[in-house]
Amino acid sequence: MKNIFVSDVSLRELGGASALSLSFKEKLEIAKLISELGVDALELSAVGVEKADEVLVKTISACV
Repeated sequence: MKNIFVSDVSLRELGGASALSLSFKEKLEIAKLISELGVDALELSAVGVEKADEVLVKTISACV
């Protein structure tokens, strides 16, 4: 039997969209909901030079 792994790119794509901006709390909530769905991998936008980017990645990885 083959295993199927699911990867979600919602937060990665939203990170690159300049027209839509989510708050730190909204991004964290989306990550938690995606994790609850059983998604195997969650892709985030690239970590920039902003300290907030690094904090977001560390917070999400600790919560999911």
